[in-house]
Parts: sequence; structure tokens; C-alpha cells
Amino acid sequence: MTSLTPSLTITPHLTHRLKLLPEVRQALFILQMSLPDLKVYLREELAQNPALEEAEGNAPGLDGIEGQSAWEEDESVGEGGGEWNEERERKRLFRMSLLTKPCSLEEHLLGQLDLLDLPEGERAAAREIAGSLDANGYLVGPLELIADRCRVKIGEVERALSAVQTLDPKGVGARNLQECLLIQLGEDSPAGLIVKNYLSDLKLKRFQKIAKGLGVSVQEVEKAVQRIRRLDPKPGRNFDVPKSAWIVPDLVVYRTRKTYRVRHNPSELAALEINARYQKYLTEKAVPRETKRYLREKLRSGLQLIEAVKKRRETVEKVAGFAVREQAGFFEKGPSALKALRFEEAASALGIHKSTVWRAAANKYMETPRGIIELKSLFSSPLSEAGPSTSAVKSRIRDLIAGEDKKAPLSDERLVDILRSEGIPLARRTAAKYREALKILPSYLRKT
Repeated sequence: MTSLTPSLTITPHLTHRLKLLPEVRQALFILQMSLPDLKVYLREELAQNPALEEAEGNAPGLDGIEGQSAWEEDESVGEGGGEWNEERERKRLFRMSLLTKPCSLEEHLLGQLDLLDLPEGERAAAREIAGSLDANGYLVGPLELIADRCRVKIGEVERALSAVQTLDPKGVGARNLQECLLIQLGEDSPAGLIVKNYLSDLKLKRFQKIAKGLGVSVQEVEKAVQRIRRLDPKPGRNFDVPKSAWIVPDLVVYRTRKTYRVRHNPSELAALEINARYQKYLTEKAVPRETKRYLREKLRSGLQLIEAVKKRRETVEKVAGFAVREQAGFFEKGPSALKALRFEEAASALGIHKSTVWRAAANKYMETPRGIIELKSLFSSPLSEAGPSTSAVKSRIRDLIAGEDKKAPLSDERLVDILRSEGIPLARRTAAKYREALKILPSYLRKT
């Protein structure tokens, strides 16, 4: 009879696992950053690592970042010939603490909730709701989940949600577009009745049907629709705007006699260097061993950061240079001349991995003769083998719609017919997808 007595055993297993070194992870992280985000990151590193300092003569360098002001002129340790001391460091940290960031939607709502007289359970649920809203201010997830997290009854969560929906901005805490609009309008107003009972007809501009259903004139419906159009369907979008939305070009594209070239934007990012005073401390016998160990770690960290920033610059310039050379037609003739260009092609030509090309192109912008453009926009998959790029096709669709007769706008089928006559085979569904990606309404909604 087999024994069923439980027992513990140790069994060895041989596995292969790829693990990136910390300095490699940091380099990849920095490579993918936008320039504004990199500036903020370097400022944080300068504040935390006394072995790092801004190289002299690099104006404006890290200046000009949001929140920076003249009182930071002595921020670097030892700058201006002064020796480091505790009082100086305390003042510097205090100044850094005064740098503020934009108020998030959650913070904005929590500040208002503190002014409301709510029972303890409803207050806890309301705070949880404020932290569960998406970037547009909509509630994500069921109320039962919030009740479970806060260990309160569902009725308390419902009352908490009603309290949140009274806060600024109006419409916040809604679970769908209809509820968002109704919070702003009120259900009993003419516009509120339209949103509550005829939202699908409103989207299709069936004003006569709405007027008949409500027993009012078409003019009254149109007046209510004008009020609805002034509402904000995404009440949370104006809060906590990512810093990467502040576009600063990494590169400058300029024309020579024969071609276009790329250079780094020297005015936007200062060079970093190691503080010579801290290097000297490592050779002094009077410096305690623990202090030297701390300084060695900071010096090593600083050198890795300097190398990562240098590598980022080289890689971005290399990838951008290849893309600009390949897409010279775009700078001459515009978006319609964009060729199909895959990340794999750049990787093969430059001898680097495809993911490195993607990271180098992500969140990077270039100042060009055609304005500021995203580096990634120069890469596009072909619509078909040896066919035009998807970007070129989208550009053509945009141009066709821009030149259409507004009284008889082009349908997706008509767009497909025109593109096919120009040698661009395209399915109607694909044309609709490209039109939606361009944020262009369908033909029946563009008609005036």
C-alpha cells in the first residue's frame, strides 16, 4: 500500500535566465525618455548625487525647467568656490522642496472632499472613488469593488459617488458619457431630456425625430444641442498634464547643398561632469573609510549616468540621421512623399537591435524645415509589398477630405474608389480605420 504521508524534498532545476545589469537598465530607460523628462530626471540626480555637477559654460543647461528660478544659482554643492557645509545643504534642500508640480485630479477632489461633512464610511468610499478615476475623470470599475476595498455597504458607496459627482469639475465621477453630460445639465432641462432619452439620435443629428418625441420645435432642439456642445465630455483631462506634453526638440534637421543632415540641439541639455573636489577626497587620508565608500558609490553612479546620457545622444542622432536620409522626399514634397520605412530596416543598416531603434525614436522630436515633427513619424509600415506607406495614405485621405464638397462629403467607399484609381489598393474597412485615426468624422456627420 502506497504511503500518503506528506514530505518535503529538494529537487535541483537548471534554467537559463537573461538578467540586465542595473547600468544597462538605466541606459535603456534614459534612451526612451523625452527631452523634458530627461531634464527633470537629471535635476533629480543632481539633487541626490553630490559627486555630480553641471559642466561650466553650458547655458541654459538645466535652467528654464518649469519651477526653476533665480534663487537656485548656488544649488550645486561647492559652486562659486564655497565649501560644502550642513547649513548650505539644508538651504538647498529647502529650495528644492519648493518646486511644485501640477495638481492632479485626485488631489483636487480630495481637497474638496475634506470640506464636506460625510460619515466615516462614505468619506472612505469617496476618497477611494477619487483615486479610481481615469485620466478623463470617469469612474473605472464596479461600485462593489470599492465597497469591498473600503469594507462598507454598497449604499454608502452610492452616496459617496453622488457626493463626488457634486465636486468640481462638473461631470467628474461619471461612469459613461451619458451620465457625465447629465451631471452637468440636470435631467429635467430640455438638453438633459435629449441626452437621457435621445443620445443615439443626437449623435446622428436626427433633430426632427427628437423634436417630435419631446413635442417641441426643431429650433428648440437645436438651441439645446448648442448647450450640449459646450459641455466637457472629459472633465478630468485638464489635470496633471504629463510633462512630456511639453515638446522640446532633441534634434535639428538642416539642409546642405545635396541632402539633409541632423545635429543635436545644443541649447537644450547641459553636459554633466564629476565634481573634482569629491575625487580629491578619495586620496586624502583624513577622510573616514565609510565616507570614501559612500563617495566611490556616488562617483560610480555619476559616471554611469554621464555615459548613459552620452550614449543616448549618439544613438538618437544615428537613428534620426538614417531616417532623415531615407525620407528626404518628405522634406522636399510633404507627407504624401513618405516612404515605407520599418524599424527593422534601420536596425539592420545601423547594426543595432530593433528595440533600440524603437526606444531611440520614441518621444523624440526634431526641428525641421517643415516644423517640429516626431522622429517616430518618419517610420511607417508599407500598405502592401512595394506599396506606399500607411502615413502617406493617411495624408492623402486627409487631403481628399479637406478638399471635398461639404454639402456632399466623400464617403469611405468613394475614398476607396479614388485611391484605387491612383494605384493605391485599399479596403473600405481600412479606409474607415485610417479616417478614424485622423479623428475625422464619417461623411454623414461632416455634411453641412
